Amino acid sequence: EFPDRKRGRDVDEISESLDCSHLAKKPSIQSLSLEAIFHPKFENENREVKSIRNEMKEKVNAGKGYLEVSLKHSGNLLLWSGSQRYYSKNSTSNAFTYVGELLLRQHFFRSWYGSKSGEEMYQECSAFVEMNRLTLAFEAVTSILGHHGDLPKKDFLILTAVADRSVSRFYTTVEVLEFAQRYRLPHNDLWIHTTSKAVDQLFTLYDSIRETGYAGETINALISVCDSHVISMYPHVDFQGEILEGIVIRYVSFNGIEMAECLKRLDLLAGASTAILKEVPVNLPMAFELIQHGDKNQFLEKKVISTNVREVYNSCIDKEGYKNLTTRVGDVINDILKATDSLRRTTIRDPVKDWDIPQLANSILNLNSSVDEETKRIATLITKLDKMNASVRYPVFQENNGRIYCLLHVLHDKTFLKYQKKMTSHDMNLYRGFCFELNTEKAAKSSVKAPSQINFDNGKENLMLKMKLLPYMVRTFCCRNGIRTISLNGPAAFENYTLKMMNSWQISTEAKSKWQDFFRSWGHYVHHVLSGADKSYIDTSLPPLTDQFYLNHLEYFIQLFKKNQLKFDNISQSHDSSNYKAMILVVAREKEMALQVAKFFSDKFGGVYLHDDISKITEAHLINMRVPQGGGLIAYASMEEGPKTIKRHVKIYGKYMSIILFGCDNESIESSSENRDRLLGVANSWRKLRVGLIKEVSIASLYDNSNTIREYQPTEEMDDALMSLSTFSSNVPALDNREGVLVFFPCIPGSGKSTLSSPASRYTMKEMLSALENVAAKQSSNERKLIVLVGDEVKQKYWPEVKKMRAENPSSLFVADKNTPPMAWGALSDSAGHGIIVPVLYKKTLSTTRIIGSVSSAGEIDCKKCHYYPFSLHYLALCLARVLTRLAGTHIGGLDNSLKNAAMIMINFFGFYQNISAEDFFDTIKLKIERSGGNCCSRAVKVDFFTPDALPDLPSELSDALVDALRLRHGYNAEKKDITKFSCTPNVEAMEQRLRTVVSKYESFILGLTADEGKSRKDFMNEVVDIVRFSNVSNVNLTKAKEEQRTIKIVSVDVSLSTLQNVIKDAARRQPEIDKALRSLGVDVDAPWGKKCNNGVVETPHVTMAHCSDVSQTEMKTRFAPGLGNTIGISSTSLFWNEDIAALAVEVASISREGSEIPPSANNFVHITLWKGETIQASSSNKLPSLVEEGRASKIDFPGPLSFQGKLTFWHN
Repeated sequence: EFPDRKRGRDVDEISESLDCSHLAKKPSIQSLSLEAIFHPKFENENREVKSIRNEMKEKVNAGKGYLEVSLKHSGNLLLWSGSQRYYSKNSTSNAFTYVGELLLRQHFFRSWYGSKSGEEMYQECSAFVEMNRLTLAFEAVTSILGHHGDLPKKDFLILTAVADRSVSRFYTTVEVLEFAQRYRLPHNDLWIHTTSKAVDQLFTLYDSIRETGYAGETINALISVCDSHVISMYPHVDFQGEILEGIVIRYVSFNGIEMAECLKRLDLLAGASTAILKEVPVNLPMAFELIQHGDKNQFLEKKVISTNVREVYNSCIDKEGYKNLTTRVGDVINDILKATDSLRRTTIRDPVKDWDIPQLANSILNLNSSVDEETKRIATLITKLDKMNASVRYPVFQENNGRIYCLLHVLHDKTFLKYQKKMTSHDMNLYRGFCFELNTEKAAKSSVKAPSQINFDNGKENLMLKMKLLPYMVRTFCCRNGIRTISLNGPAAFENYTLKMMNSWQISTEAKSKWQDFFRSWGHYVHHVLSGADKSYIDTSLPPLTDQFYLNHLEYFIQLFKKNQLKFDNISQSHDSSNYKAMILVVAREKEMALQVAKFFSDKFGGVYLHDDISKITEAHLINMRVPQGGGLIAYASMEEGPKTIKRHVKIYGKYMSIILFGCDNESIESSSENRDRLLGVANSWRKLRVGLIKEVSIASLYDNSNTIREYQPTEEMDDALMSLSTFSSNVPALDNREGVLVFFPCIPGSGKSTLSSPASRYTMKEMLSALENVAAKQSSNERKLIVLVGDEVKQKYWPEVKKMRAENPSSLFVADKNTPPMAWGALSDSAGHGIIVPVLYKKTLSTTRIIGSVSSAGEIDCKKCHYYPFSLHYLALCLARVLTRLAGTHIGGLDNSLKNAAMIMINFFGFYQNISAEDFFDTIKLKIERSGGNCCSRAVKVDFFTPDALPDLPSELSDALVDALRLRHGYNAEKKDITKFSCTPNVEAMEQRLRTVVSKYESFILGLTADEGKSRKDFMNEVVDIVRFSNVSNVNLTKAKEEQRTIKIVSVDVSLSTLQNVIKDAARRQPEIDKALRSLGVDVDAPWGKKCNNGVVETPHVTMAHCSDVSQTEMKTRFAPGLGNTIGISSTSLFWNEDIAALAVEVASISREGSEIPPSANNFVHITLWKGETIQASSSNKLPSLVEEGRASKIDFPGPLSFQGKLTFWHN
């Protein structure tokens, strides 16, 4: 298994000898109690499997329960445990909690306006929540705390859940509604589906609106198919708007009697919600508007109620702009809350180093029976996460009243799923928004309740689905999340990104076609805004275009898009139709004239992209202009701007540049300018630029006497200029912009990466790539380049150099021969462009090493510190031995045994991976790359590092030295000191010498663990080239997808009809019963087969290898893409038939003629459908073997197999 799940050597016992008496004692924590919780993480529906949907249907059909449907609002999680105890998802006392508190208090004012005091009802509700240990979960929907799917019409909260912390359960929906209506809290809309018919209609409805659904039509449709509807105080259309994130479907398990009683209560609640909506109508103004129109003196809480959060937001922008805007808004709201309440809760976050929560949990559990049940379950959860090496943080906060509490922050969503798989029936669930209190006193036994039977911690009936709608997904996942892709790699890369997203969501061809122009236009709009080009169409009053403020731009963009007012050049023109591959720089006496000439050239060459500021032209512009389709670049400038800013690009890209000097001849300058001497000098400086082409063109070549462009009758001079530019472009080599591959090494020195990418390996890989290009379907005549960049040979900054080389060769296989620790993972996406990023992982090296203890630079020992690393000590030992056995001067980077601090450099490098576990290693890499806009491969290149034998234990002397070195490095790192500098303290020098001595002593043992280098190189080359092979298929499929917008329906081995007929004809001559059987079906083996015959013979015979209903898109591509287009042997052993259908039973070769491995068919009955009745589905062939057993079909065995061939193909929808 990879990565290796076996835990590293347990070094905890080594800490027992450490003297820890000097440590200061923290408050003695006696118990733990839940402070705030929200539902555990649950996923969006899997469109390929639909297992949860099907299970829901089955249970409702069996009368075991019903379905509840609610709306998924777009906002931020807010938790309230009463009083001022507000929490956001992973923190507290921040802008999200301050704004949430203010909105909730304003809600109480509005909902009880005219009948009771809103503040009194708020306090009553707060007291009830605190007394009963409840946590209320809200979705805070605002326009000021970051942008989601749409700017809401109003700022409000929606109650989504109520947690009863005393029994670790969540209220049922009925209980939530009853509680909400008691205090007029804003609950969600709810639809109930109790019958099989209603459930089928629900899922059919979702499938029909998934790609087009907006709030209004979705809500009306849900009402039409439900059995009961409980309406919200805050209808989505009126408060949030038409962009609906989606729906949440939850299965509720009840027996018949319970369900009947529950449905009665729901009917009553539906009536009550309607009544509340009449008392608090939709058109009732918001709280701050009501108080503005009323008598302000009657409201003690007027400052909290009268505050319009949007005005606060705008005033913060007016004062200091957009920098740290959310924090500044929170500070203002907090001041308002302070002015209202004489006593406010204040919190201080304790330094991380002051608390070791996993160790605290272990200590508490050691008390065994003396701890209460709630404490035990929380502590058990923490220790289980610790043993899983889960990526979790535990920030601790202290209040001014002495309370101490901790927020459990899960860094990776996959941790939720991993934990759920390891849960036992008694374990506490891993909640989101998880906060627990650290109590200095033991919990009173009487306060601990027995767990409820309606407990959502471990209930197997807790079936929930998030089902999102495409209009929302387009905005957030494409338009918002794609901004970084546009900024790094341009509009074309954004189109590829959105296409991949739509394909991953399995969006229909029609929907993808509908959004294609929208995405293209948005990509160019964002590119123009970020590059600062041609500001004539940009609203300068809008905020910066970032993911935090993107909706302001999107709304403005949509208005222009709908009205067809996007008139800036590269959108109004068909830029993709351009095949121009060079740069044209138009220089004129006046910039407006230069613009008009530039537009003329853009039109003539198919809508080439225009750029108005030559100072902002980047290398990316100059590289991307050479793409074969949609390329080119036209810039324009006034002559007086001079060539200084463009000159910096001339050395490298000048051969791809042309300059049109329009009306800049000396005669024109001398006759019409007062500053002619200076301008003549500037004109000459333009002429001296060493570019591929400079052409002087007169004004009369394009303008007539009335200063109007001769658009339809250019002069001979202009024709000559156009011809010169066209010829110049045709001589520029096109950029092969296929999706390339960037291979990198997340490892430490001594791993052998340079051996893997040695000159011999490079030669072999080049040959393999060449052979691959010959086999694969080509979309370019260019062969992929292999580039290996050795880090120690690069004098400049390494990753910017990679970016530059990758940009010039985007389709290349690029091997980054450099150790790449976590701090560099974010830079990979920038360097790789739109290529696939692939890590190289060494087998059997990933095994979490846990160290207890830390040693400071002064030699002080902290035995409570725990730190862990993804690699084993065996890996560290072998890498260290390799480095220390290098002879002086043999390593290009100088890291050999002559370097006095070589061992500590290795320890320091190992420490760069601190607090990443082996289990999370690949997921962490993938997450960092994807969060920074990169495309990380779904699999790593895996290479042998150790011998195949089981690894022996390290000698204790060696292990102890490595552990002590890591302790020392941990202490130095905490002090922000560099352990590789001997000037720090003598203990570093001593550690260096100790490591050298122990490694030398066990050198032969350590080096004997090394894997066979030849096999490792071979594995590396094969796996890398295999990923390139998949990239070839991905590029071909991406091109097809752009043209046809399709997803894979089946993987098949296609056989030509004529081949199949000849095989059957020969078999029928040898075995007449075959001919008789087929003639009984109306098939004449001697007559022509095909479309015109109309005899029921299948026109496209094939063997189905995988079908989209059974196998995911990713799996089909991963398993079958390497053999796509290969010729595959087929042998048939028998004929099955009845009056409805006929098929050949076949066997498919496991290796193609080209040598690719072919996975077996996913069908139980591997066959080729030969004939079918007019109304019969071809899939009915699968039933033939069982029909033969039942005597309802016939079978003829052939005396020998019938052999023929087919080609592996993807069939698309």
